[in-house]
Amino acid sequence: MKDSIVEEIHRHRAAYAKRFNYDVHAIGDDIRRCEAKSGGVFVALNARRKPAAKKARAKALAAPK
Repeated sequence: MKDSIVEEIHRHRAAYAKRFNYDVHAIGDDIRRCEAKSGGVFVALNARRKPAAKKARAKALAAPK
């Protein structure tokens, strides 16, 4: 079964990339221009967080016995 929403996203993504001749640097420059113009952040480059279970386990292992 095909998903019409996913297909539409793929069409828009392909059209966007084609506008910049599939140049990832030009696409990145455009995203940065759009971010500056809107005052928002489109892509946050935060470090991945550990899942809560891993944090709890690490805390338990570090606790004095």
